[in-house]
Amino acid sequence: NLQTTIETKVKSTSLDSLVEKGVIIEPTFIKADIEGWEGAMLEGAHKILERSKPTIMIEWSTQMDGTPITRKHTAKILEKFK
Repeated sequence: NLQTTIETKVKSTSLDSLVEKGVIIEPTFIKADIEGWEGAMLEGAHKILERSKPTIMIEWSTQMDGTPITRKHTAKILEKFK
């Protein structure tokens, strides 16, 4: 079996930045299925999460280093935004 690896660079920006620049309006609902980048996405939306407390729907995957994300880890991330 041959296994091929393709590396792709993707530009990213935070949700907070998009709102601050007026690119998008402040969301009331956030849906994310981003294969291990869930924690980073939440950190990049911390102002929105603190200010407007949108509904969040996330499909959690393993972290980018392959470590499974546990309920405890998820709770720790979301605890910041009460």
